[in-house]
Amino acid sequence: MANYAVLVGVSNYYDPQIIDLPHAGFSIRRLSEVLVAKGEFELSKMLLIADDHEGNDYLKMPYKFPVISTLLDLAHKWPIQKDDFLLFYFIGHGYGSVKGDQILLKDTCFRYLEETALSVGVLTKLVRPIRAMRKLLAFDSCRNEVEGTLGTHESLGKSRIDEFITLYACKPGELAYIPYNDKLPLLTSAFIDAVEDKNCLSIGNMYNLVCDKVNARSSQIAAWQTPDLCAGGKELDSIGFLSRAPRNVPDVPEGSGFEQEIILTNQALHLLYKEKYPHHAPSYAPFMNAAKELKNWQQKLDRKTFRKVAFNLLGKGENADVYTVSYMVRWGSDATMFRPLIESLAAEKYRGTVVWQALDALEVILRNEQVAKWLTVDEELKAILIKALSRSAGEHPTRKGQPFAPSVVWGKILQICKRADVPFQSVFSPEALAQL
Repeated sequence: MANYAVLVGVSNYYDPQIIDLPHAGFSIRRLSEVLVAKGEFELSKMLLIADDHEGNDYLKMPYKFPVISTLLDLAHKWPIQKDDFLLFYFIGHGYGSVKGDQILLKDTCFRYLEETALSVGVLTKLVRPIRAMRKLLAFDSCRNEVEGTLGTHESLGKSRIDEFITLYACKPGELAYIPYNDKLPLLTSAFIDAVEDKNCLSIGNMYNLVCDKVNARSSQIAAWQTPDLCAGGKELDSIGFLSRAPRNVPDVPEGSGFEQEIILTNQALHLLYKEKYPHHAPSYAPFMNAAKELKNWQQKLDRKTFRKVAFNLLGKGENADVYTVSYMVRWGSDATMFRPLIESLAAEKYRGTVVWQALDALEVILRNEQVAKWLTVDEELKAILIKALSRSAGEHPTRKGQPFAPSVVWGKILQICKRADVPFQSVFSPEALAQL
């Protein structure tokens, strides 16, 4: 099993309408040095195409033809085997349109972008015949729309390459940044950290580490950049990163008592990978961190620690947010998991829109037959929920300063009970209703 790499960095563009990227060549060379130093790649199997050096070798400059020629050679002349790994890494400008996505090479003409740039569609056709079964395409480029002179406001487009694992520096509409005090772009810097981390064994490990690093560094410079990865439905943690082998997750025997923990863990990770919780949203940070922890405890089968992490996820930890709590509660099925949510809803620091969070929690609870039964007999839990509803009924969530009629609240509760097929009276007695 061998690793092959095609590393492309464009620092200087011929067209004056395309702003140069002075550190692109340096960054791609720094990446190549780390890959070789860590023993992941041999120099003979790494093809570096950059323009930050003196020389007249046309085939080693990031023009359109040398890149195409290099990929054709890999497919038809190089002895690449199925169990090998191919890394294609590009640092430069990108552009996206309804006709397709492009990467901008040294000889790209801004006036004729679609004619002179390298189409991502063509790039995928060139990479597809290469025999390596594991292919990672990485683009350290912005992805926002092009307007006027092409500089930091470029786009790699919104299309995805489903047949390969594709890593983008940011999500559509965002920018890719280089800190003022650094020569390395955020993505490339984080990717190098992943290469240097011996515990980064799988593509999933790599992506999590890259996200953490980019999020931390972008927040320090008040930037908004979220790495994006497309795996075409592949299981990220089962695919080795570079030449590394991922750890096998042990199967959980039936009747072991950990079934519920495993279910919650898988659901949390499902949400994480489906991107329902964007990495850049601060209120979702506790969920993101806890989801990663849950995966670790799934492997270790540590019930006590799992419970601790789950409670942190549901509002017991620092920086927990009621929105994180209310959305995550949808995927739980243990009454103890709902109590932190309802307590959060009843807390004095939450106002206004909390009523909708409480109602959402109530619907989740009533839709779970087992939890609904617990609620009918747990008077303390019921009292906390009633307190949350009572506090929240005083302010309209969308009309600031206007009262939120209790009749609207109870109308909503009646609808919820009906959808959940739970008798209203079994949850709230006349005495409970009188408290509002």
